Amino acid sequence: MQQIHGTQIRAARAILDWSQGDLAERTGLGVTTIRNFEDGFVPRGKTAEIIRAVFENGGVEFTEREGVRRCVDEIKILYEPNSCREFFNDIMQTIRADGAEILACVSSYEVFTKSCDIAEKDGIERLKKLSNFAKIKCLVPNTENKEPALPMVEFRQTNLEPVGPSQYYVYGNKYALVMSHGRDYYRFVVLQSPSLAYSFRTHFLTLWNNTTLKSSSIKS
Repeated sequence: MQQIHGTQIRAARAILDWSQGDLAERTGLGVTTIRNFEDGFVPRGKTAEIIRAVFENGGVEFTEREGVRRCVDEIKILYEPNSCREFFNDIMQTIRADGAEILACVSSYEVFTKSCDIAEKDGIERLKKLSNFAKIKCLVPNTENKEPALPMVEFRQTNLEPVGPSQYYVYGNKYALVMSHGRDYYRFVVLQSPSLAYSFRTHFLTLWNNTTLKSSSIKS
């Protein structure tokens, strides 16, 4: 994830017409902390992450070269038969630009491997390359028995809440809904929406952090 700078904070506040006090209230930080950050002091701990999350949830995103822009929600539908390859390429392109984690909440290990196009000849190598840019986390129901041999992916099983039928990925500022069409075909509705991505990232991490039952060590 790209580092944000004080000049971007000021610009983002201007876009949303927020004062330093408004930002402090929304982040739970002090006005002095906001002022110091904007004046060039490097914030401690997760201060920058908190500020970024609040702005992104408010509809602003940070771009390369210390840029800022208002987000415009975009919807893209990826159709079979090449949807899985196109979806993987979209994840790679987004993560290379924005960083952050890749989060998948699906109904089975099979859905994960097929939706990421891993079954193809070069699938494992492409997944390894993707893992160089971001951590990959995947939640499946605890009814799943055999974890795929993918050491670059951290799997966990959960019994806290059914994972299906709404299966999704979150990466960057995007939320992608996964819909199966038959056994081997998938369709993806990809929404570039900071607010949706934030909501589903929060949903995923709540499940993830409260899951005590981790996936088995059995490998295929």
